[in-house]
Amino acid sequence: MINAEISYSQAFSEFAEVYDRFMHYIDYPGWVRYILEIIELFEIRGRRLLDIACGTGTCALLFAREGFEVTGIDISQQMLEQARKKIQNSGYRISLFQQDMREFKIDKRVDIATCLYDSLNYLLQTEDLQRTFVSVHRALEENGAFIFDMNTEYALKVVWGTNVWHRKEGGIASVWKSEFDLKTGIGTLYLTWRTEENGMRKKHHELHQERAYSAQEIRRLLEKAGFRRVEIYAHLTFQPPVEVTPRIMVVAVK
Repeated sequence: MINAEISYSQAFSEFAEVYDRFMHYIDYPGWVRYILEIIELFEIRGRRLLDIACGTGTCALLFAREGFEVTGIDISQQMLEQARKKIQNSGYRISLFQQDMREFKIDKRVDIATCLYDSLNYLLQTEDLQRTFVSVHRALEENGAFIFDMNTEYALKVVWGTNVWHRKEGGIASVWKSEFDLKTGIGTLYLTWRTEENGMRKKHHELHQERAYSAQEIRRLLEKAGFRRVEIYAHLTFQPPVEVTPRIMVVAVK
């Protein structure tokens, strides 16, 4: 339950500055290799790629290194600032724009769109997820693919559950508290961490919420948006998800 005495920042605002330090354990190269396998399996042609909710640009940069012409969009200006710093001296050109995934516009259609690390779970309303699928469909070339992952109800209900974690990453101590509302399917994460600057300690609070959508509902919304083929796998595999699958990977072909 939200503590009314604490002022929570918008998700991925203050957290942007320390995000990469907290997420250093994620095997982003492994994720990208998996997506490259998907692209090959589905015979997706073309090299223009849109990374939706690109965050600090880690995957966008990895895709650029694989020869893709990459554009990244994110609603968080703070996350984009971190991405620009990362890309600045990389030797790669990646266009970054602050846009809302629910209704975005790009100059050229793309062959592939990605949306990674449960970014779509942050859409708490079915209507917003539908709007996003429609926007992505509009942005894709014919036979293009939308490749994305989502946390399942099992992830939010059991893996997150009602728990408290104490972590220390890159010298930063943090507390993560989670809860799950069975009625709404929404998992809530209360994140608190401390930083020190110029000898002054500062405490930060952010509130993160994700909603679980069933595979059936995801498929229905994608088909309603106009996608002609939808495949759903347990993440990092080409096997169907099971009841205890925490994360799914979805491939939707226009």
